[in-house]
Amino acid sequence: MITIYIWKFCCIADGACFIASMNHNYKCLTTCDHKELVDEIPNVWASIHIWHDVWIWKNAIIMKWVNIWIWAVVWAWAVVTKDVPPYAIVWWNPAKIIKFRFDDEKIKNLLKSERWNRDLSKIRENYYLQKLY
Repeated sequence: MITIYIWKFCCIADGACFIASMNHNYKCLTTCDHKELVDEIPNVWASIHIWHDVWIWKNAIIMKWVNIWIWAVVWAWAVVTKDVPPYAIVWWNPAKIIKFRFDDEKIKNLLKSERWNRDLSKIRENYYLQKLY
């Protein structure tokens, strides 16, 4: 079963693609899924985790077994083949870290605050980052 977990406050643009099923066995003699062969062709299913406040731009491709951690940004047309750390901005094929949204000290404090678990009214009240920190 394909499982894609998307947590709180994520923004996912049109055209983003999640590839969690890889059932094309390159060792088979045919690419066709004949009914009589289905039991012989192994299905490999994977989970994808998109954590809190992740922003995925247009036409990004997220491959199986990937975790995109809190407040990460995946730029348009990036191909994410491995985990993206918290507050990282990634781009390219395969995706690589371009930069981090904040310095190490601020990231540590933001992660400790668990702000995604705050009351929604408090989040609305402090919508802009400069009011929060």
